[in-house]
Amino acid sequence: MEFPPGTFEARFLRRPNRYLTFCEAPDGTELRCFCPDPGRLTEFVTPGRRVLVAPAPADAEGRRTTHTQVAFHHGGEWVSILTAKANVLAREASQRGLLPELPPSEGWRAEVRHGESRLDFLAGETLVEVKSVTLVVEGEARFPDAPTLRGARHVRGLAAHARDGGRAMLLFVQQREAGRLVRANAATDPDFAAALRDAAGAGVALAAVACRVDAGGVVPVRRVPVAVDR
Repeated sequence: MEFPPGTFEARFLRRPNRYLTFCEAPDGTELRCFCPDPGRLTEFVTPGRRVLVAPAPADAEGRRTTHTQVAFHHGGEWVSILTAKANVLAREASQRGLLPELPPSEGWRAEVRHGESRLDFLAGETLVEVKSVTLVVEGEARFPDAPTLRGARHVRGLAAHARDGGRAMLLFVQQREAGRLVRANAATDPDFAAALRDAAGAGVALAAVACRVDAGGVVPVRRVPVAVDR
């Protein structure tokens, strides 16, 4: 997945709310940026940090930000914060042979209604929900970095589907390469951690892919295990 045209490096200044950051362009201009990741991002929001930003689309009428922030530089690597692109990366992971359990992504149906939720894909006979991961703690990727009632509800829906005899997968897309495995962030969201344990016990397939990120974009490169704490 390529970053938007015109993406360039800047410096992070501040984040007054979840969806807004201010960054400094190389010429010193202050840029008002949309932040596409509403998580806490605590480990990233340090003034002076290197970031990647992209100009807002020319046809974005009524938009109050001039740019979109697409990545932070942290721990010697770029970390993509384009959470809405996790589904695009899931399809790319399939195309690269990283999800052999699923049929080719060309046949996946997106935005599938299941009970009271809308899940990301129906891949053949498998319901698939995708979660974007950016946080790494002590060498492990952790999800979520902020409590997510919606995320726990989705995972419980997968578990119920599996108990009824259906096929289901929870797929974590790690939008950075660091992180030897993915684990629920129980300290931040014990409810999600409990939902993950329940899903694993119900037979939901757990999968994760790590991505390499550079100034040009994001590429899924390898599978990593998902650890479930009992």
